[in-house]
Amino acid sequence: MNKCTFTKIFLTFLIFGTCVAQIALGQGTPWNGFYGNEWLQGKYSQKWLRIGISQKGIHRVTLPAGFMVGSDPNVLHLYHRGVEVALTAASTTQIEFYGVPNDGASDSLLYRPYSARTNPYYSHFSDESSYFLTIGSPNGKRAAVENLTDPAGSDLLTYHMQTDNVAYPNDYTHATNYPTRPTNLNSFMEDGQTRSSTRFNDTDAHPIFSEFPISVKKQVGSDPPQAEILVHGRSNYSPNGIYPRNIHAYVGKDAGSLRKVDQKSIDGFMYAKFNFPIQQTDLNAGVGRFGFQLDAPLQGAANDRFSVTYYNVTYQQQIDMFGSNSYLFTFPSAAQGSKSRIAVTTPPGGTVKFYDITDPANLRVVNGTTASVIFSRPNTKPLLMLATNQTFDVDGGKVSVVTFPQINKSDYDYMIVSSESLIEAADSIALYRSAETAGRKFKTGIFKIRDIYNQFNYGEPSPIAIRRFVDFMISDLKKDNLGRLDKYLLLLGISVTRNDRINKELLNEVPTFSFPGSDLLLIEGLQGTPRDVPAIPVGRIPATNNAQALAYLRKVKQYENATTNLAWRKNVAHISGGKTSSEINDHVSNLNTAALKVKANVFQGRVYTAKKPVATDQVLQMDTLAKHVNVNVTAAADSAGGLGMITYFGHSVPYQTDYNFGYVSDGAKKYNNPNRYPIIFYNGCDILNVFSNNFNETVNTNTSRPQSLDWLLSANKGAIAVFGNSWAGYASSCNNYMQKIYTELFTKNDADRDLMGRVLQVVAAQTKAGGGFRMGFENARTAEVYVADQAQIHQTVLLGDPALKVLVSTEGGLPVTLVSFNAQAAGNQVNVNWKTSSEVNNSHFVVERSYNAKNFEVVGRVEGKGTINEESVYNFIDTKPLPGVSYYRLKQVDYVTTGADGKQIDGKSTYSRIVSVEREGTSLLTVYPNPVTDVVNITLNNVVKLKKWSLIGLDGAAKKSGTGAKIDLSNYPSGTYMVEITTVNDDVYYQKVVKK
Repeated sequence: MNKCTFTKIFLTFLIFGTCVAQIALGQGTPWNGFYGNEWLQGKYSQKWLRIGISQKGIHRVTLPAGFMVGSDPNVLHLYHRGVEVALTAASTTQIEFYGVPNDGASDSLLYRPYSARTNPYYSHFSDESSYFLTIGSPNGKRAAVENLTDPAGSDLLTYHMQTDNVAYPNDYTHATNYPTRPTNLNSFMEDGQTRSSTRFNDTDAHPIFSEFPISVKKQVGSDPPQAEILVHGRSNYSPNGIYPRNIHAYVGKDAGSLRKVDQKSIDGFMYAKFNFPIQQTDLNAGVGRFGFQLDAPLQGAANDRFSVTYYNVTYQQQIDMFGSNSYLFTFPSAAQGSKSRIAVTTPPGGTVKFYDITDPANLRVVNGTTASVIFSRPNTKPLLMLATNQTFDVDGGKVSVVTFPQINKSDYDYMIVSSESLIEAADSIALYRSAETAGRKFKTGIFKIRDIYNQFNYGEPSPIAIRRFVDFMISDLKKDNLGRLDKYLLLLGISVTRNDRINKELLNEVPTFSFPGSDLLLIEGLQGTPRDVPAIPVGRIPATNNAQALAYLRKVKQYENATTNLAWRKNVAHISGGKTSSEINDHVSNLNTAALKVKANVFQGRVYTAKKPVATDQVLQMDTLAKHVNVNVTAAADSAGGLGMITYFGHSVPYQTDYNFGYVSDGAKKYNNPNRYPIIFYNGCDILNVFSNNFNETVNTNTSRPQSLDWLLSANKGAIAVFGNSWAGYASSCNNYMQKIYTELFTKNDADRDLMGRVLQVVAAQTKAGGGFRMGFENARTAEVYVADQAQIHQTVLLGDPALKVLVSTEGGLPVTLVSFNAQAAGNQVNVNWKTSSEVNNSHFVVERSYNAKNFEVVGRVEGKGTINEESVYNFIDTKPLPGVSYYRLKQVDYVTTGADGKQIDGKSTYSRIVSVEREGTSLLTVYPNPVTDVVNITLNNVVKLKKWSLIGLDGAAKKSGTGAKIDLSNYPSGTYMVEITTVNDDVYYQKVVKK
C-alpha cells in the first residue's frame, strides 16, 4: 500500500479526522436480470395507491374518493415487496392488513460481500415500508380465518420463546462523529458498517462496563437465557504491536461480580458476536438486569475503543401480555396438523385479537379469547402469534395515488433521474439534448426518483433502486460503434449519505451509492461489463433549485455551440500544493509529466504552472489564477484570456485546497469568465465530497457548499465540468489516474476525443485492467480490503453533463457560417442536410462517412455558392448507407486561387463537427445464432474486416481466441460468455453469447 501523501486540512473541528493519504428481495440474481419490477407485469395500467407504514401492527386505510372500487371489494389486491399480501378486511371504502416498517433488507446489496450486513435492526435510508393497493381481477388475497373451539386433541402450551432486543442508533461504527476512523474507507460498505452505540474506551485498568436494560420477566423452565451481543471495534490501535486484539467478555449483575463468558479476536473496525448463557447470579435481584464488560487485557491499551451495536436475550417466558396493547409470541415447532392451545394472562383492556403472522403475506386470523386460543399447525416451523387490541388508522398523508409507467427501454439513450423539485430544469435539459444541441440528438427521458423507488425497489428509497433501474434500461444492450453500451445517465439533484447527517426517506434527493460518495457504484459491472467499471457514462448536477440547474445548462449551451475564437481552450493551468518540499516537488513532477501531453503535436496546448511557494502545513492563498481564467473584453479575440482546463494536485478538504485558488463566487478572488468555462480536475482528499449536506451558498467555511460545487453552479462564470476525489486521494493512485485522463483528453484530436463521461469510463476500465482490485460481491472478505487505484475510480465523481463535448479547440466555423448540420435515416437511405447563413470563397462540400467516427471515406460532393451573404440549404442522399450507426462530417473546400508568382494554390479545406445517425433494424456487427448450441458466427457486414476475437467467461478470464469468423463452443459448458471482437482498424466490440 502506498503511503497517503494527502492530508485533509482541519483548520476547524471537521469531524471526519485526518486522511493520511436477504440479497435480492424476490426471485433471481441481484443484478443482470432481476430488476425489481417483475411483479408489475400485466398490472401497469391498473389504479394504484401507495401506503406508507412505519410501525408493526394491524393497519386500517380509508380509501380516498378518487380511488373508486365499485361494488365488489374482492377486486382489491395489496402488495409488499412484489408479493401479494392477504387483507384481514376489505370493503369498498376501507381495508385492513398487517404491515411492518422497512427493515432495510435491501441494504445488504450495498455491501461486499452481501453477508457483511450484520445488523438486521437498522435501515440506512428509510424506515417506512411501501404497500401498494390496486384494483385488479376479482380474486384478491384475503386472510384465512381459523375458528377452533373444541380443546380436545390440543396441546396446552405454558410458555413461548421471548426475545428481547435493544439496537443502538447513537453513532456510526466507522466513526463519522470521531476523528478515529478506518485509515481507508471504500465506497462499498463492508465490515458490518452500521449505526451503533457511542464508544466505550478501554483504559489501563481495563473495565468497559455497562448495565444493559433488559429485564428477564416471568421466566419458566431451567434453561438459562441466551445472550447475543454484536460488538464493533472502533480503533486501529495495536497495543505492544500485537494485532488483532483479543477481546474478553464478562457478564455479571455489577462490576464486582463478573465472570468471563466469551473471547473474540476483533481486527480494527471489524466486529464479533458474543454468545453466552446468563445465569441467575448474573441478574440483579428484582429487576432481572445484567451487566456486560469488554476487556482488551494487554497493558498499554488505553486507546482501544469498542461499541455495542445490538444485543438480544432469548428465554422461555410465560404466555403473558403484561398489560401491553400488543405482544408477539413465538411458539416452538410442533408436528404439522397438530393443534395447540394457550391462555394469555394479564391482557390489556378491550378485545384482543390474534393473528398468525409466521408468513406475513399469508397471515391467519385466529379467533379466540385470551382465556382460550386454539390454533392448528400448518407446518413444522415455529409459529409467530400477534395478540393485539389495536388497529392503527393510517394517516391520509401516507396514502397517495401513484402510477407505474411502463417503460420501453429502447426509447431512451439519455436518462435524467431527477428529484421532484427539479423537473423544470430536467425538461429544459432533455429538450436541449434531444433537439437543440449542435451535436448528437439523444432520445431523452426524465424519470422522477420517487417513480424509480416505486417501480424498482418496491417503493423504498435507496440507491439500489437507481442501480436496478439502470440495469433494466441498458438490458436492451444497444451498443455504439466501439461496442460500448450506448446510453448516458444524468443524476439531477443532491444526495446526503454522510451517516450522521442523512435524512431518512431521502426526500428531494437523488442518492449516490454510499459514503464516501460514489455515483460510479450505482452502475458498475452491469449487463456483462467489468466489475468496478461504469457500464455507461454518469454525471451529476447537485442543484438545490431550478435556477442553479438552468444556470449550468446555459453554460453548456454556450460552451457546446461556440464555433469561433476557441484558442483559449488550449490553455491549461497546473496548480500544485503540498506540505513538505518533497511533496510539492513530487506533485510538480507529476503535473509536468502530464503537461507533455498537453504540449504535444496533437493538442499543441500551453500550460501555466503555479506551485505552493513555501513548504508548510498552513493553507496559502493563490491569487494569480484569475488573470488566466478571466475574459478581457477589450483584448483581441485570440488573446482575451480563458482556460480550457485547471488541474490541482495537493491537499484539500471540501471548502479549500492547501494552495487555495478559492471559490469562483468569492468576490475577493475577482473571477470573471463568462462564456469561457474550464474543466476542473482536482487531485486531493474530499474536495468532491458533495454528499455531506453542505449546500448553502456561503464561501470559505467548512459549512459552505464545496468549492468544486461552487465552480459548477455559479451562473455565467466558473467551470463547465468538475471531477475529482470524493474522499481519500493518494499521490500514486491520483497520478496513475491523471496520466490516463490526460492521454484521453490531449492525445486525441477533436473528432476522436470522447465525451466527458466516456473519458472517465475509459480511464476506469484502463485502471481496472491494471489489476490488483478486490473482486466480487459474494466471495468472502479478502485480506486486501482497500486498493487505492480501486477507490480512486469508485470515488471519482463527475459534476456536470456526462455527454459534454469538451476541449473542442479547432474552429468549428468553416469559411461558411454553418447554421445546422444533420443526418436522418429514411428507409434504405440517409438524408444529410445542412444550412448556411453566409459563405466566403466556397467551392464545394465533400461529404464523408465513417462507421467508427475515426476512419472516414468520401461518399459525395455538393457544389458551394462561392461568396454569398444569405441563407442556403443543401442536401445529400446517401443511397448506400452503412448498417447500424454511421457518422458524417463535411469537408468545406475553398476555390483554387492564383498566388503572386502566378502559381495555383489549392483551395484550403476545413472540417465541420461530426453527426451520427442510426438505422433501426440494422447492425454493423452480427453474432449468430444466439443462443448457440455449438458454433457461433461473426459477421461485420463488409464494412471492416475481422482481425481477431476472444471468448471471455463472466469471471473475466479468456477461454479461447482466434482469427476466423466462427467460434466453436461445443466443448464448453452452458452459460453466458462475452465475445471480444477486434477489427483490423483496432475497433473493439463486445457481444454477450448464451451457450445452451
